[in-house]
Amino acid sequence: MYKPLDFKKFVDSIFNRQNLKKPPLVEVLWFDASDIAADWFDNDDIIKSQPAPSLAVGYLVSKDETSVKVVSLLNDTHAGHGIMIPMGMVKKINYLHR
Repeated sequence: MYKPLDFKKFVDSIFNRQNLKKPPLVEVLWFDASDIAADWFDNDDIIKSQPAPSLAVGYLVSKDETSVKVVSLLNDTHAGHGIMIPMGMVKKINYLHR
C-alpha cells in the first residue's frame, strides 16, 4: 500500500530545498466507462460497446486496494486537476519518476 502524501511537508521541502521524498510521477493506464449513444440506438450497439482505454499522468498522492489518486497541481493545502480511479479499472501503473 502506498502511504498518502503529506502535502504541507512536500511543498515545504520544495521551497526550503530539503531532501524529502517527492511523490512519484506516474502514468496510469485504465478503462473508463463510455457512453453508448446520446440518442436512439440499435440494440447491437449495446453489445458492441467497450470501455474506453484511458491514460492519466500526474503525481501519485494515494494508492490502496480500492483506488489510485493522481493530481497534476500541488501546494501545501490543496491539490488540483486530480482524478480518483477505481482499482478495478486500472490495468497498469508506470512509474515515470521516483
